[in-house]
Amino acid sequence: MASSDTVSLAYINYYCREKYYRHLQNACLESLKKYGNDPVLIFWKAFGVLMEDRPSEAIRELEGIKDKPDVLLCSTLALINAHKKAKLVDREAVQELEAKLRQDRQSCGEMALYFAGMFLWHTGRHDKAREYIDRMIKMSNSNKEGLLLRAWVDITSGKDSHAKKSIKLFDEALSGSEVVKNVDALLGKAKFLEAKNNFSGALDLVNQAVVGYPDFTPALIEKMTLQLALQDWDQTLETAHRALNTNRNCIEAQRMVVMYTLCREGKYSECGRNDLVLQQTLTLVERAQNLAPNNAEYQTEFGNQLIFHNRIRDAMRAFRTAMKLDETSVAALTGIIKCQLIEGHVEDAEQQLEFLNEIQQSIGKSSIHLQQGNFKLAEQSLEVGLSYNFEHESTKVMQDALDEFQGTSEEVRVQISNADLVLKNGDKEQALAILRQITPEQSYYIKAKEKMAEIYLYHRKDKRLYASVYRELVDKNPSSHTCLLLGDAYMSIQEPEKAIEVYETALKRNPRDGALASKIGQALVKTHHYGKLYLKLKNYDKADRVIIAALENEKANDLPSLMEETKLLKLQAQVYQRSGKIEETLKTLTRAKEVQTRVLRRVGVEQPDAGMLQLARLYLTVDDLDACQQQCVQLLKMDAENDDATVMMADLMFRKNERAGKLDECSKYIEQAESSAPRASLDSGLNYCKGLFYWYTVNPTAALKHFNLARKDSEWGETAVYNMIEICLNPDNETLGGETFEAVDGDGSDKQDSEMMAVRTAEKLLKDFKPKGNTTKYRILENNVLMASKSKPTVEKALSQFMEIATTENESVSALLGMATAYMYLKQTPRARNQLKRIAKMNWNAWDADEFERSWLLLADIYIQSGKFDMAGDLLKKCLQYNKSCCKAWEYMGYIMEKEQAYKDAAKNYENAWIYGNQSNPTIGYRLAFNFLKAKRYVDAIDVCHKSASELSKNQERNLGQGKSSTKSVSKKITSRKEILAIAANS
Repeated sequence: MASSDTVSLAYINYYCREKYYRHLQNACLESLKKYGNDPVLIFWKAFGVLMEDRPSEAIRELEGIKDKPDVLLCSTLALINAHKKAKLVDREAVQELEAKLRQDRQSCGEMALYFAGMFLWHTGRHDKAREYIDRMIKMSNSNKEGLLLRAWVDITSGKDSHAKKSIKLFDEALSGSEVVKNVDALLGKAKFLEAKNNFSGALDLVNQAVVGYPDFTPALIEKMTLQLALQDWDQTLETAHRALNTNRNCIEAQRMVVMYTLCREGKYSECGRNDLVLQQTLTLVERAQNLAPNNAEYQTEFGNQLIFHNRIRDAMRAFRTAMKLDETSVAALTGIIKCQLIEGHVEDAEQQLEFLNEIQQSIGKSSIHLQQGNFKLAEQSLEVGLSYNFEHESTKVMQDALDEFQGTSEEVRVQISNADLVLKNGDKEQALAILRQITPEQSYYIKAKEKMAEIYLYHRKDKRLYASVYRELVDKNPSSHTCLLLGDAYMSIQEPEKAIEVYETALKRNPRDGALASKIGQALVKTHHYGKLYLKLKNYDKADRVIIAALENEKANDLPSLMEETKLLKLQAQVYQRSGKIEETLKTLTRAKEVQTRVLRRVGVEQPDAGMLQLARLYLTVDDLDACQQQCVQLLKMDAENDDATVMMADLMFRKNERAGKLDECSKYIEQAESSAPRASLDSGLNYCKGLFYWYTVNPTAALKHFNLARKDSEWGETAVYNMIEICLNPDNETLGGETFEAVDGDGSDKQDSEMMAVRTAEKLLKDFKPKGNTTKYRILENNVLMASKSKPTVEKALSQFMEIATTENESVSALLGMATAYMYLKQTPRARNQLKRIAKMNWNAWDADEFERSWLLLADIYIQSGKFDMAGDLLKKCLQYNKSCCKAWEYMGYIMEKEQAYKDAAKNYENAWIYGNQSNPTIGYRLAFNFLKAKRYVDAIDVCHKSASELSKNQERNLGQGKSSTKSVSKKITSRKEILAIAANS
């Protein structure tokens, strides 16, 4: 793994320190050839992309690795950074990632902390990096990587107090019996000696690095720099050439050769402002500008280069563009002044110079005073700078924002920001008044309440009102999230007993939430600590009350609870002993002994299994499903009758929702279930399963029949009706709103009558249906039925309903998919694409699996229509990752391959679509036969044609029996099939 490869990590650190982000990406790509899809290397490659201001590309790469254990924290931090860098900041995504970061930080491993610290260091957040690394070092004192990283953070922090400590850490990292020392540690210690002007000592260390790692270019660069510091020009040039032989793109070595030519040989004719050289530099700056058009520094340099070419007006435009990008850019303003002077506009230049002087005056003076050691004068200059009051301007901007966003969904956010501004101006009551205007029906209501609570606690110092805000929140919006907020509030004001009550209430609502169980544990530990505190303060009555309350909460029979009970009983015995209650002391100690005896008896028998089970539960909590499965398998090998492990395996399979593409194996299990009992064929659960099987194998008639048999059942009836309505709306499992195959088949008008009949059936089912719960799902289905007619008024009505649902439940995949489908029917493809992109960014879950699949397919359809086959392919692979039996995904993949004239691959994909579609769709059969023919698989083409013709005749008979012919679209292909058969037979 790359995490244990010190050379790869040294390359990464060096390129990040020097900000050579393209070199960083290339180094990671080289290492990926060696290590495969290593998440650490993928992360640092994505980091390089992010630092080149390509946040969208970075987000795509980071999303794929954000749950990998080693890069758990750094990926989340980088995703937050990337979302904030994006042109349109997805605030909901940022909030979700920040919540994930807080949760992951509690349970992450050493390497996760290590790479998080490394990321924070390279993004300039030294203090935060030090916090993460210190936590890692505490977890494992012998971890040299942690010590080394801490040393680098200290030496690059810019603070002498930290830099002085770094040498000790470098020495610790270098200690040991290794023949070849850690190259990064050698370079770090050399950097320390270089800072102390001990160039000879630093060169000795770098030489060790060069000997141990002769192809490590950064060591050669450091050696070259130190030789220059020692004024050994010849050795410097030799080392530069050696570095260029190792890496011909080494920028530092090339720069050193240029410096040697200029300073040592004095060949100005080769390095001066030669027209060819200037043309080359201008080209380079233009390339940099095209790669990052929003970078003010690049625009400024572009202007400087244009001045060298005497293109003064173009230079002026470049400098003005730079000023638009960064209004505080002194370099751009200086460039404008230079252009004005060259063109003779002296008065304009004078005005600009006065403005620049005004900006720079205070900061410039303070810098001079600071350099001269006149700290008081420096402070005075800075105070003058700080004395400028922009309060009026900020109030004006805020009022403009309130007017701009009035009546929109973002108005509440602006109001909260306004409250922040008012609070900073010292008006607490006005801030509270603004926040009180936000009602529970509005978005960001919880955020507003949190801000109110913060004001009560930190500004008015009123703990009672602080807690009351969260109590009111729970009363008006009862959920596990609000209960968690209330519990946290009680914990922050040192009331763990009340916090435990709230957490337990939340846990009853969501018994699988491991975070809540952890919170209860923390509260109990705090209660235990309070007991100790009261004991030390000799407040024995309060200590006894706290311990009794904790014992009442600790009534479980598991080992951790029993162990905690023993500790509490021992503490209670101490309280009684110091109170002089000898009899109670003996009773309590006897009880503690009994509990501990039970613990000791059970540990010997249960501990191995219990430990593995707890570990499996922990993995399940943090969604590491593979590790959880591994623990359960090992546990069941040791104890095949372990019910907890068996139940967890079942839960695991359900949560993984692995659709392995083995639909053809389902029928034998259904037959076994039918033969297991005499009346099994009447069982609602079995009929529901059969309905699903026929639905997934594209046999809607049989699916409707079996779902209808399960419709009246109390357990399966509700979902059966939902499925029946969905089949009526989309019997052929088409991509609703998609245009790819609609354009190919061209049979929209012929289907209209049968579609309207199906819609009326769906309306009747919906009218007779009274759901017990989940009214949102019912509303979504109701609007899907409304939209199915495809008439503009009904589609617009459905769209407004979907938008309303999406506002109240902004993470509803079904509502967003409904909006996207409606936009497609209204021919507003860009809006549909935006909604589908939102879904594509969400984390997949088992409950919305079908909606995710449909949204990915629709987005893929849009991309195919616009010729973006690569992006469509990524989405289709995502579909197949979670559902290998997705007939439509295979069909789209085949279509893409066919368009790219890769007929063998197209045939392979169409064959999968044909198999998972139960070989019942003549259209897919035709495409498969056509691609078999193109791939020169003539026998296979003939077989598929015969099968397609058979299915076609069945469809015709069925449709004639119904009195409506909807086979025209398919019958168009009869002639084509006959042609294929003829060509194949002759071949």
